Amino acid sequence: MKHPVLSHQQTGQLCRRLEYFLSAGISVPESIFLLLEDEKDPAMAALLKDMADTAASGYSAYEAFDKTGAFAPYVCKMIKVGEQTGRLEDALSAVSSYCFSKIEAQEQLRLSVLHPSLLFLIMTGVVLILLGKVLPVMEQVYVQMGAGMSGAGALLLSVSRLLLPAMPVVLFLFALAAGLLAAFAFSSKFRAAVTDRWQKNEKGVWALSAKADLIRSLSMGLASGLSTEDAMGLALEVACDRPQLKKAAELCKEELSKGVPLYEALCGAGLLSSPDAALLSAGFRSGRGDEAVAEAAESLTKQAADKLQERMASVEPVLVIVLCVITGAILLSVMLPLLDIMSAIG
Repeated sequence: MKHPVLSHQQTGQLCRRLEYFLSAGISVPESIFLLLEDEKDPAMAALLKDMADTAASGYSAYEAFDKTGAFAPYVCKMIKVGEQTGRLEDALSAVSSYCFSKIEAQEQLRLSVLHPSLLFLIMTGVVLILLGKVLPVMEQVYVQMGAGMSGAGALLLSVSRLLLPAMPVVLFLFALAAGLLAAFAFSSKFRAAVTDRWQKNEKGVWALSAKADLIRSLSMGLASGLSTEDAMGLALEVACDRPQLKKAAELCKEELSKGVPLYEALCGAGLLSSPDAALLSAGFRSGRGDEAVAEAAESLTKQAADKLQERMASVEPVLVIVLCVITGAILLSVMLPLLDIMSAIG
């Protein structure tokens, strides 16, 4: 029976829990049955039941995962490699770490985009209220005083009059923007679709984020017992949907097939900076290559997150200044002439 594909969160949690039981010396079928006993979600329980029945029938863990159709191809491949190399627990740990790192990266992106976007919507709403509601009231006040608006106030009033007939359309667009922002904030599927589209851009922060994803995939393969060349092949399958990145990864794989060390191949292909390549060099020479690759992936992820935060942090003050100036100009253009009239009456 085929099941819906699991999210990163569900896949990561399932693999982490299964790893705990396997680490305690419990067999794969018994471990899955134990997961089933604790499961409260009916859909997940049905999935685990099918997996447990498959494993209990003598099939491998890879087949138990693969037959459900609920796991991404790279997950099944990692399980298969882990079984073949006798490092199934390491493979499950690597998959869960990869999934959780993807979730963390998406959460950082969500927060970085949400704050300035929300600020922009609020300030835009204030400007629309001033133009659409406050200015017409102030015009009536001037008329009752036997005066009229002039200069900047008259210009803004003209804008207000043009805006009033189109207000339903403006409000619809505003509500649509607010709805999209809410979907981005609270729907992981919508957010993943948007970020995947953004990340096809191969420049700046998105290029760095794509490289981090590639190195995370490479780390996952190495942790499961794959050779460096095979691990790079896995990374090509998982994380290379951008032409420039794919070209660099293929060049790296070609260099690895010639016997070039991983750190040199990655640096030569432009996938790692010199400091990160030096970290890998030290790691492989000291017998801790897997850890070094994982640290390099974490370093790239942090660099991408920091760069994105810097970019968004530079946007917020500009938004505040521009929208405050607009709001202040509207209020001053209306209130200053009114003060002159009030002082003349007094």
